[in-house]
Amino acid sequence: MTVPVDELDISLVLLHQGQQTLVLEASQVVACQPLREMSNLPLLKFSDISPGSLARETRNTPSLKLTLRGESDVWQLQFPGGVEFIELKASCLHPLPPLMQKRRCWPAIKALIEYQGRILLLVDSRSLKNQLALQS
Repeated sequence: MTVPVDELDISLVLLHQGQQTLVLEASQVVACQPLREMSNLPLLKFSDISPGSLARETRNTPSLKLTLRGESDVWQLQFPGGVEFIELKASCLHPLPPLMQKRRCWPAIKALIEYQGRILLLVDSRSLKNQLALQS
């Protein structure tokens, strides 16, 4: 028996930083741990691409270290904020509107997620790594 696409669940990880929330597919997140844990993996800082006002909002927030899947490797993201695991129906996932697709300044943005009356950005960890590496 085939399940309609709208009935499928998608597993997501929400990254909350101040009033901003980014979304990753849970399959791209390998681990989440306190920043103090040592590792030899490349570590990029989310604050390198977040607006200054957002960086000020989270200055006293403890940082987490997310281990993420890259194109052919594993890397880590220093993230000052909260992390939440959720499952949503696939019908909550929406493609980027054509104008947003053309004018997006973050190539890592792949789609929109409808969650609790908000529209959130679904970000691809492989593209995010490349974007952060270029900007740091």
